[in-house]
Amino acid sequence: MRITDITEAVSDSLLYHAVKIEYAVNQLANDKIEGYSSQRVWPDGVRRKEDDEHYEDHWLLKGISTTRDFSFAKGFNGVVYILDRDAIAHNFKIVPYNWGFHIGGGYAQKDIKREREEFIVFNTLKKSFDELKREWQQYIEKHDENPDEFEFVNQFDFMFKPSGVMKPLSRYLRGVMIADYIVEIYGEDNNMVKDIMSHPKFKGVYTT
Repeated sequence: MRITDITEAVSDSLLYHAVKIEYAVNQLANDKIEGYSSQRVWPDGVRRKEDDEHYEDHWLLKGISTTRDFSFAKGFNGVVYILDRDAIAHNFKIVPYNWGFHIGGGYAQKDIKREREEFIVFNTLKKSFDELKREWQQYIEKHDENPDEFEFVNQFDFMFKPSGVMKPLSRYLRGVMIADYIVEIYGEDNNMVKDIMSHPKFKGVYTT
């Protein structure tokens, strides 16, 4: 498969996911992606704008953010996965997000992330960000009273720890690409760069 086959146009059968090179090396070596990213979902199935009085009454989807637009993906991080949308759809729910809709008030009509994202769901947490924050506060308060059992976990790690996993990643992976600036910064002799460029599904270097 040529690089142009993948990047020339938006394709309904392909999704793109951008990651930092250090994460990509680990994910490819372990043949899995954990669900660190979050999206809101409401128990009644209604999507709400930020100015809706029930906007915060949500649950959380855990998974990864993808797009059908390669030119959009490559602006985020230095390695891009090319994923098989049809294969993923057999095992995971894919939820499209129109961020122009969710941003309320006078901002709703601006072209902000408009219909760019397709979120692959690994798991659903029936909790909101506020509930996770309260759980973290309760954890800290409980262990303040029992210092011998205390192991500090910061709020970010507690609230945004991964949930769910895509594995084997290789089942859904059509290709891997790396940005030209990453190769220039690290050099082709760098172990991380060599790991990416020697991957059996490596498709080439893209310009940014």
